[in-house]
Amino acid sequence: MLEFDFTFATPLGFLETYMSALGATDLPTELYSRFLLELSLTKLSLQKFKPSCLALASLLVTWRKLGLTDPYNRVGLGPETSALDQLIKNEARDPSQVFECAQELE
Repeated sequence: MLEFDFTFATPLGFLETYMSALGATDLPTELYSRFLLELSLTKLSLQKFKPSCLALASLLVTWRKLGLTDPYNRVGLGPETSALDQLIKNEARDPSQVFECAQELE
């Protein structure tokens, strides 16, 4: 007998992966990002975005709100490119969607 146990990707799973990739280990960033993701569950306008997009947008908004311009530039990028910007370019097929989602979260 075949048993099919399906799971689906959640924004929280992507958030944990992205924070790990960025080396973001501070508690305020994690808690505020999680809070934004929980709030996103109640806004119908945010349901059109992919879970990965929501996770990136929550990090972007968190850094803006906490006044962190580029706290985790640990991947050897130049000073003009932040690690989060590089992650957005690599992970999002359409980076403008991440910024649109971030505006909705704010």
